[in-house]
Amino acid sequence: MSHRWGFALFCCILLSATSTQAQEKSRWEIYGNARIIHLGSTDETHGLGGENHISWTRLRYGTHFSIDSNHSFSARLAYLESVEFEDFRFTLTANDTQRRRLAPGSATFDEFYYRYNTARSDLKIGRFQKNFELATNSTRTILRFMSNAIFVHWTDGILYTRNMKNGWKGEAMLEYQHQDHITYSYKSDLSFQNQVHNVVLYGFLSENGRDSRNIIQKRVGVIAAPNAYLVNGEFRNYVALNSSLVYDLPMRDQLAGGSFRVGAELGQNVATNLVDGNIMVISGGVNNVANRHQFMIEFARTGAGWLTPTHLRNDADEVELRYRVFFTKQFNFDMRYRIRRMRDSSLDQTLAYSTFLRMTYSFR
Repeated sequence: MSHRWGFALFCCILLSATSTQAQEKSRWEIYGNARIIHLGSTDETHGLGGENHISWTRLRYGTHFSIDSNHSFSARLAYLESVEFEDFRFTLTANDTQRRRLAPGSATFDEFYYRYNTARSDLKIGRFQKNFELATNSTRTILRFMSNAIFVHWTDGILYTRNMKNGWKGEAMLEYQHQDHITYSYKSDLSFQNQVHNVVLYGFLSENGRDSRNIIQKRVGVIAAPNAYLVNGEFRNYVALNSSLVYDLPMRDQLAGGSFRVGAELGQNVATNLVDGNIMVISGGVNNVANRHQFMIEFARTGAGWLTPTHLRNDADEVELRYRVFFTKQFNFDMRYRIRRMRDSSLDQTLAYSTFLRMTYSFR
C-alpha cells in the first residue's frame, strides 16, 4: 500500500515540477489523462455484472520534448489500479500474460519514442500508441484498436506515415512481439508461440477529406503476422484485409451544428475459409450535436477466424448502443450497452449483456 501511494505522490510532484518547467521552456509539453471505469458483463439484461465486473482507475502522464522543428522525443507513464488495490509493481513488459496487457497495480511506460516529422513524412521509433482510428463516434476499427476501455497496451516498433497527393495518406508499421510478453489483445489462435521473437506488419492507405458525396473517409488495410497463426497444431502466416468507408451528412440546423454519420467496415482473414474469416461492422448515429453530444448504434458479425486485436469477440454477433457527452474539451463521460451472442453452443453462456460507464479527463 505504501509503495502505491508513494508512486502517486511521486507522479504529483513530477507533474507540478515539469508543468512549471513546461511554462518556462516552450520546447516542453505535458500531456496525459485520468480515467475511471465500471465495466460489467452478465447473462441478465441489465448488464451491470454482479460479481463479474471491473472498476478500475488509469492514470497516464507524459512529457514531450521538441529538439527542433523536425525532431522530438516523448515518454509517458501509465498506472492502472483496481478496487482490490493490488500491490504496486513497475514493469517494462505486459505482465498480465493471459489477457495480454498490463496487470492492475502496475505502472509502465506506454510511450517512449523518438519522432522525426516533415510536411510530408512522419517517423516514430520506440514504444508508442497507434490506433489507425476510424472517423466514427467510437473511432474504433476492426483491424486494430489500442487501449480499449481502460486497459493498457502499446506497440514496440516503427511507424512511418507519408502524406500523398489529393488528400491520400499511406501508413506502414512494424510491431515487435515477444513470445512471453504479448502487449496487445490478439485472439488466442494468433498465439506467437512458434518463436521467441515475432513481428507483425500493418499497412494502410486512406483518404480523409470530404468529397462531393459527403464521404469523409475511405481506407484499405492489411495485417500480416508470419508463422504466428496456430491451425490444427501447425503454425501458418496470418494475413487479413480490411476496407472502411465513413459517410457524414451535415445537419447544422436540425442537430445544432452536428451531423448524421455512418461507418461501414469489411474484413477477411485470407488464411482460412470465407465464412470463418470474415467480419462485417456497420454503425450509425448523430455526431457533435451542440458541440457536446454523440450517439451511435453499432452492429457487428465476426467470424471465428478473425483474430486481430479489436473490441469485438470472434465467432460472435453483437449490437452496442453508445452515448458520449463532452462537458468541456478536456472532460467527457460515455456509457455503452452491449448485447453479444456467441455462436459456440457448447459454451455455458451464449448470450451476454454488458454495461460500460467511463469518465475521462485529459490535459495537454
